[in-house]
Amino acid sequence: MHAKVDKKLVEEFVFCGIGEPLLYLDKVLGITKHIKKEYHKPVRINTNGQAYLIYPNRNVADELEQSGVNSVSVSLNTLDSEAYKMLHKPRHMEAFDSVLKFVKDCNASKIYTMVSFLEFPKIIRQKVLEFAKSLGLKEEQVRFRPFIKNN
Repeated sequence: MHAKVDKKLVEEFVFCGIGEPLLYLDKVLGITKHIKKEYHKPVRINTNGQAYLIYPNRNVADELEQSGVNSVSVSLNTLDSEAYKMLHKPRHMEAFDSVLKFVKDCNASKIYTMVSFLEFPKIIRQKVLEFAKSLGLKEEQVRFRPFIKNN
């Protein structure tokens, strides 16, 4: 049984939250296909971008595009592998490079691709924008999120 949603109230469906939505890739693909068929609304995924590490034998970017995903937002937060390891504490040492490949593959598809960065006190916006450009992204594909420090 599927929950019914008032089509007039929903502008976009978003997979996000605590945890990584692409851990459940097959469910995300199936639900996306249902949303596209039933509601004809955009679908966005907020992700850590480590999908290729989770599914090394699958072309996740292509599968997302084929299911109808419209946009992907990858929480990148850093400009290099060492900072990424320190902040994200990934299980795989090649995680940063894998995330960059995922970003590039999504951007090369029909999926509108964004990267997001926490606004840490020492972050230099211009360096972030230059880095994003090196990935093939435009300035409008970069989003800065406020960094909230707990005391």
